[in-house]
Amino acid sequence: HLLKGRPAELERLFQRLMDHYRAGYIDLHPDREMTTTFSVSLRQPSVAYSLDKRIDLLQDLIERYELTKEEQYKPSYLLFDLIIGDLKHRNKSIDPETAKECDADPYEADSRKAVALLDKMHSLGIVPNSLDRPFVFNAAMEMVLSCRNKHMHFKVVMDLKKQMMDLHIQPNINTVISQLLACQLATLGGQQRAFWGLTNMLVALTEARTLGKADAIIYMTCFKAIQANKDVDPK
Repeated sequence: HLLKGRPAELERLFQRLMDHYRAGYIDLHPDREMTTTFSVSLRQPSVAYSLDKRIDLLQDLIERYELTKEEQYKPSYLLFDLIIGDLKHRNKSIDPETAKECDADPYEADSRKAVALLDKMHSLGIVPNSLDRPFVFNAAMEMVLSCRNKHMHFKVVMDLKKQMMDLHIQPNINTVISQLLACQLATLGGQQRAFWGLTNMLVALTEARTLGKADAIIYMTCFKAIQANKDVDPK
């Protein structure tokens, strides 16, 4: 805590701690609080500790927790939130014109990293302090929807939606919009079932006043898609 706000010094101290730990001093493994404080400080531009290196630190903490089952090593939601938010920021910084010229999709690698981190967060049962904060899921959904591989959009976004429901995290309007975009890429029969499910969720959230008044355009898009496949059983 004494070095909070002094990221360069904190980085040097943290690196020395990790060097000792890797040299065999296993009791010096950074715990959740130390890793979280370090990751927050590293978001300042003056520190050159790469995002991928910070992901490695989170993976180390996860492995330590899974090995020991000690609560002090269980990663915080904030750690996942910070890293996935920075993955989204890195993806958004890619120039779209440059991306078109790349053989491999430059958006896909970080999108898969974000989804893998959320899978791990879900399996560990880590939830935000407030269940009406779906921002980390929204960030991952937006990243997935930016990928060229359109076939992965619907399945992955729906899987993320299921994780949110399992963790009792309330969606917001951005969550709904991401699901709407993903539903449009489903197969015909699957698309109608998806839109029925999305429409039912919209109605429930609006009635419960947890979403606010959804835009009429969203409702109309759902109903038009359902009507386009009206001969398909939606159940």
